[in-house]
Amino acid sequence: CENDINILRVNNTRRLAEILGGGGGGKQSGGEPLDLHCVLVTSPHSASWKDPALGKLNRFCRESRCMDQWVPIITLPER
Repeated sequence: CENDINILRVNNTRRLAEILGGGGGGKQSGGEPLDLHCVLVTSPHSASWKDPALGKLNRFCRESRCMDQWVPIITLPER
């Protein structure tokens, strides 16, 4: 099923919060945790895929689907 929607499970949500929120360790300015439930809907034909990191992510998801791993898991390294 190729629908151009990539969904994956991310380990290390604190690091994801840093990437998406620009720091704060997964907390909003008021101390509340960020809601990290998100869906990234992309079109591989758009110019955004010229970014090498997004291209790698797209290939990873496509290869995982080919191996019948429908929800790939990615672990973000600490910085």
